[in-house]
Amino acid sequence: MHRLFLITYSGTHPEIVADVLKHEGVSGYTCVHEACGEGTSGPRQGTRAFPGKTTLFFSVVSPERQEPVMGALKSQAGHMPEGERLHVSTLGVDEFF
Repeated sequence: MHRLFLITYSGTHPEIVADVLKHEGVSGYTCVHEACGEGTSGPRQGTRAFPGKTTLFFSVVSPERQEPVMGALKSQAGHMPEGERLHVSTLGVDEFF
């Protein structure tokens, strides 16, 4: 079953995520720059009061690519510079065309 990867990156180098996806053979993704949100590290709204930028990535990943993609993203998340965040969640996709 295909899975939808929802990737949230907070930091100044969103190309890190795009590079991982491309390197792991993901054929396409959607990227939304400058999203706002709030989590355990506080709000990120790209303002002086709440600095930080969040970039969202969405990608439907084929079954054979899921494990390598997740492994590469976990590895990258473990090496984030201080203050940067990388979170990944997945959802099953019933149909994709």
